[in-house]
Amino acid sequence: IALHDHSFCVKSEAETNPNHDPDFYVRNVSISNLRCCGRGPSGPLTLNFSPHLSSLIGGRGTGKSTVIECLRHVFKQEPNRDELPMVYERMQKFNEGMIVPESKISAEFAFHGSLFRVQRSEEGNSTVLEEYASSTNSWNVVDSRDIGGRFQIGVYSQKQLFELASDP
Repeated sequence: IALHDHSFCVKSEAETNPNHDPDFYVRNVSISNLRCCGRGPSGPLTLNFSPHLSSLIGGRGTGKSTVIECLRHVFKQEPNRDELPMVYERMQKFNEGMIVPESKISAEFAFHGSLFRVQRSEEGNSTVLEEYASSTNSWNVVDSRDIGGRFQIGVYSQKQLFELASDP
């Protein structure tokens, strides 16, 4: 990734405080009512992330790829069909196999000092973007168009990284 997106991933030594929070990071993701995830009596699956390093570690079938695909889905980060056909097909299979009409995915993220939440509901195929207002302690709806273009993020699965590295 550092070679693929050098300007975002590689920081010079001139940076004064290496421990400051980055301009963009995902704080948490909440997944509910997928075909095989977030359906238990305890409610949605919610994962909190660190601004400095988050890793998903687990055995086969524990849901690591599901979390990654949900993040890609909520941020509308579909891979290019021509550039990465295997990853594109995997995303399509995920959408068809795991996403059901009652599925809901939300993610909170920090972006240049502001806190946002994007919520995607398959019922009605709607995506809502909200910004947190600390003065009123509430979430306010903001323009939800072009979330994928407005917030330039990269959500990479292990298979996608392999494909990118295999074809320099």
